Amino acid sequence: MNIQNCPLCGKIFDQRGFSRVCPSCTEALREDMKTVQAYMDANPSAKIGEAAQGTGVDLGRLKILARQGWVSFPRN
Repeated sequence: MNIQNCPLCGKIFDQRGFSRVCPSCTEALREDMKTVQAYMDANPSAKIGEAAQGTGVDLGRLKILARQGWVSFPRN
């Protein structure tokens, strides 16, 4: 067992596999990913800040999604 505190919500969870957040936050991030991916499909040149404003998804959560490789943003 690898007991951790979720960095997003603070809940204690058993960290298994690659996820660094609890199952509840993982599900919420998946929903955010769907929202952001739909936005990026419609606005492929949008930078991360534009995506945050356009979707209402917190910039910190977008950075987590990008680090996890769930979404990508143009570099320049």
